[in-house]
Amino acid sequence: MQLGTSTHRAPRIGRDQRGFSAVELMVVVLIMGLTMALALPNLAQYNTNRALDQAVDEVESTLRRARSIAVTRAANVRVTLNPLARTISVDRDDDQDGTYDAQIILKNYSDRVDVTNVDFNGGATVVFDSRGIPSASGSVRLSVHGADPKELRLAAGSGAVTVLNLTP
Repeated sequence: MQLGTSTHRAPRIGRDQRGFSAVELMVVVLIMGLTMALALPNLAQYNTNRALDQAVDEVESTLRRARSIAVTRAANVRVTLNPLARTISVDRDDDQDGTYDAQIILKNYSDRVDVTNVDFNGGATVVFDSRGIPSASGSVRLSVHGADPKELRLAAGSGAVTVLNLTP
């Protein structure tokens, strides 16, 4: 090897090293657009179903928690659903004198969710006694536009809560 000369050559840019053509990029953008167009309706339906499921879980867990509090505190616990105010409140009567001494839970549920029916023997209130037995059996129906409604049922003797999927 001679001094001052190099055997190293600069790489040549060949046809397969030039990058993407405009047509190839447009095809990729088109495929991505079609994929998004197909995915968006499913995503919207998922969000709708999720809002309803969250509301159902909220009402169900509140009823179960109220029953649990009644048993552990040996107190009457009242649960009231107010569809117009979109609230669920839980009040405790520690000395069982019929006057509720403390509001222990107040929850709001989503504006997207409608409580279409609350019926605990004709009212929107159920009371769990110190043994966790509800004053009435009943049901709460929830719906969201674009999803099948769901209904929670409270059993009179046991206080068990079940969730039913309803079809219109």
